[in-house]
This record gives sequence, C-alpha cells and structure tokens, in this order.
Amino acid sequence: MNNSVNITSVLILSFLVSILSAYCALLGFLDENLYSSVISTGVFKIAFMPGTISQDIITIASSVFMIILIALYIKKKVGCNLGDNVVQIENA
Repeated sequence: MNNSVNITSVLILSFLVSILSAYCALLGFLDENLYSSVISTGVFKIAFMPGTISQDIITIASSVFMIILIALYIKKKVGCNLGDNVVQIENA
C-alpha cells in the first residue's frame, strides 16, 4: 500500500473520531437530562458528576485541537503539492 494512502486513511479516521467525540461531549455538556436519567437509575452516582463534566470539557477542547491540527496538516501538504506543481510547470 502507498504511504500517501495510509496518511489519507489516518487523517480521515482521525477527523471522524474528533468530530464524533466533540459531538458526544457537547451533548453531555449541554444536555442536563442526559446524565440525570442515568443517575435516577442508581447506576451512576451524583458524586461523579463533576468528573463527567470535566471529562466532557477536556474532550471538547482536545477534539477541536485535533481538528485544527488535521486542517493545518492538510493545508501544508496541499500547499506544498501545489507549489511543487507550479515549480515543475515553470521549469518545463
């Protein structure tokens, strides 16, 4: 398999995981009823609530950071490839 295909696959999967993680964490952070329904069953204790909210906040921040890194990497690679093509055309 080609190395660029591997990099593309990793970028796509990383981007999807980041989007899904941010979405789920935003749901947990913004929807007050999400955790209260679990607390009412007795499976989840109210004492763990601050930890869950903190986890959601950290997941949102790290997901956004990951998306930014992926976008910067793609911008750098596409910019390099476009620049290489321009140089090749000028030298021809």
